[in-house]
Amino acid sequence: MKFQYKEDHPFEYRKKEGEKIRKKYPDRVPLASSTS
Repeated sequence: MKFQYKEDHPFEYRKKEGEKIRKKYPDRVPLASSTS
């Protein structure tokens, strides 16, 4: 199974987004999902 989001966005971008989400919601786990 290929993940389009992972292919479209480099690791550094995804890491930065995850850190931003963790700062905003420290008690939650960041999850990136795509719609079909």
